[in-house]
Amino acid sequence: MLFRINLKYVYLYTLFTKMNLNQLGIRHKAIIDAFLTEEIPMKLLEIGLLPDTVVKIIQKAPFGGPLLIEFGKEKNRVAIRSEQASQIAIKSYH
Repeated sequence: MLFRINLKYVYLYTLFTKMNLNQLGIRHKAIIDAFLTEEIPMKLLEIGLLPDTVVKIIQKAPFGGPLLIEFGKEKNRVAIRSEQASQIAIKSYH
């Protein structure tokens, strides 16, 4: 099952977003701002990767492999594909 997002907003975010989750450095925190694709796997939404969630990169696999991220108040950890991480827009964490 896939989650659909309005394409008009996706286009605006691709114009003005400076970083995606894939570009975040190891041990840095950020806040999920939006999803940059029309179809988001429902699994990511069900585990709690929603807009305004704080995420932290724990580890990156070499050669464009998956990312281990920590998120939420419970500090859940999950590995996601690099391609999926590049479709998640982030904003700075204060």
